[in-house]
Amino acid sequence: MLDIIPYIPQNTPGVKQELWKVALQAWRQTLIKLLDMPDHDFISETSSNTSLALLVETLLSEHIDNPQASDKQLIKSIFLVYVRLASLDSTESLLLDNGSKFCQLAVVYGESNPLQIRRMMQQLSTHDTIESVLLSTLTMLVDIFQDLPNALSVPASLDALHRAYVLLRLLDALFLSTATCQSIQHAMDELDQTLIDCYQHLIPLLKKTVEHEPATAPLAYLIKQTIVSIFNSYVDIRFFMALGYTSDLQAHDQLKKLDSPVDDTILDIWSQKMLHYIEQSGLDSSRYAFVDGPLIMDWQVEYHVSEKLNHINQQQFGGEEDRLAFLSLSMEQVRDTNEGTGSWGDSLIEQQETQSEDDDDEWKLLATKISELHDLFPHLDDRLLETYLRANNFDMEAVVTQVLEGTSPDDTPSGSVLASRHNIYDNDEFDVFARRTLDTSRVFAGKKDKGTADSLLDDKEFIQSEKANVLQRVVDMYDDDYDDTYDDIHDGGVPGDMDGDSALDVVKKRQQVDDPGVFHESILVHAFVETPSVFDRNREGRKSKARIELKKKTGMSDEQIEGWAIMLKRNPRKQRILDKYMLYNGQQTSLPNESDNKKPVEQKKLTEQSKPTEQKKDSRSFGNKKDNTRSPAPETKKETNKDENSNDARDKAYKNKNKARFGNHNRKAQRDRKMTKAGPPPA
Repeated sequence: MLDIIPYIPQNTPGVKQELWKVALQAWRQTLIKLLDMPDHDFISETSSNTSLALLVETLLSEHIDNPQASDKQLIKSIFLVYVRLASLDSTESLLLDNGSKFCQLAVVYGESNPLQIRRMMQQLSTHDTIESVLLSTLTMLVDIFQDLPNALSVPASLDALHRAYVLLRLLDALFLSTATCQSIQHAMDELDQTLIDCYQHLIPLLKKTVEHEPATAPLAYLIKQTIVSIFNSYVDIRFFMALGYTSDLQAHDQLKKLDSPVDDTILDIWSQKMLHYIEQSGLDSSRYAFVDGPLIMDWQVEYHVSEKLNHINQQQFGGEEDRLAFLSLSMEQVRDTNEGTGSWGDSLIEQQETQSEDDDDEWKLLATKISELHDLFPHLDDRLLETYLRANNFDMEAVVTQVLEGTSPDDTPSGSVLASRHNIYDNDEFDVFARRTLDTSRVFAGKKDKGTADSLLDDKEFIQSEKANVLQRVVDMYDDDYDDTYDDIHDGGVPGDMDGDSALDVVKKRQQVDDPGVFHESILVHAFVETPSVFDRNREGRKSKARIELKKKTGMSDEQIEGWAIMLKRNPRKQRILDKYMLYNGQQTSLPNESDNKKPVEQKKLTEQSKPTEQKKDSRSFGNKKDNTRSPAPETKKETNKDENSNDARDKAYKNKNKARFGNHNRKAQRDRKMTKAGPPPA
């Protein structure tokens, strides 16, 4: 059986901090050993070890009183103990022998993990003994709550209100954890009416108490808020869960989707119930929520019931469920009678907001310090750095000192001295601390015997190593990418066998990118001048006939056409481009080659030379077919001469403009031909 030290709080007078940390490690190890036990030993320990039951009860009570001071690892370990107990169907455990332990379990873990607690309670309630304990505890709490309006005097004292709040807090947590059990649901079938009646009787009592003593306003607000929470749990389990949703405990205005099937038969029953709640509230005038408003109003204000009903109607029924729509409108009318939330809970809300801001500031500071420590120690984990910072009260210097010294966050040495030593000879072949055996043939006392002079001269090891070193340097020189900048320095004597155009293509290898804006620039410029609206960046411009026709001509998309227009407007040479294409009608798309221009002239000369010869030939010869061809009309000759002159002028202008481009490479080509005829240079 495990021997467990009784639990004491951290700041107990007379207990040193170092001693309490040692005890904390002992408690952690004890719970870990308990969870690692086989099932039989685990059940035996939880059924007979009274020190374990005392430890669990003391820990949970301390966590309820002071959640910030309790150890999170111990709380998680206790939760795992209860989960294992529920899975083993153990009914004789000392951890489940009375109702107060179930109340502690519900209060501590009910809000942080409600689904797991409900599942655990369902497993435990299958046993008659545990079911009777749960029913008797809940019945007792409900009976005390029913007598609460009669038990409180007018005005009530601060101590009495505090005890009433603790009672309601226990009832809320236990009912939230066990309400899914079938036996609990049958026993608490009339709980909603009990809550409404008691709430109605508490309204004037709490109002007079707050008017007499304003300091009781926060407690009065908490009492009302807890009763509303119990009522919401009742409606949530019996109504919302049947429709496939459950309320979010952290965000009261939101719902969580469940995987359970939808039961729409519950709508008729709950439509009548909720309408009865509204009629019973007596809302004939405006009220203040959580001051003099009825339970149905405070429930709507706190949990946004009308929005939830509308959300379920839209998601589950496509907005076509008339009963949910009518209930949503009814709850909106209840909301409209609210004059505003009273000031009883203002101090609590401000305190919660301040605490939330403090938590945000703390997390920002923690993230900043962890980032700074990561720059110094990138190999350390974020959680470890957070532990160091919290243990040293966010003192960076203390954390850096601890990390460099190798101490743990709780100031305990991390291992032995031998394990923490560091030098350049650690774990080498002569490290006697890390190796059991040692090669004595490699150990020398004094100077090593290097042999005679002849043996030293015959030793070629140094020469081989230097040769390998030189070769490695040569290899390292060419580790980078090959640079071909100076490869053509020695190409002067190489004979060239390419003409000027081919040499030009070799010299200037440029990637040809077909830009449709450049290729169809003439069409685009004419369209820009004639119909500028074609380039409008709107729906009408893109759907216009002119835009569609322009896209067919150019093969460009809407984005390319509009982008071309934008770049033309920004171009400082815009006017020159427009003038250039306004003088050109856009009919000729390419310039003829020089060889094409010479073909008509050469063909004409050959024709004139062949005429006398053809006249002398026999009319049956092969070339006599062209004798009957008519000579072109004078007008046709004039047009041909005119086209030839225009082509020659255009070629001359083009060559004159680009003479540097062609002349330089033509000279190179001529030099290559001369070098080819001259032969290779002398050896």
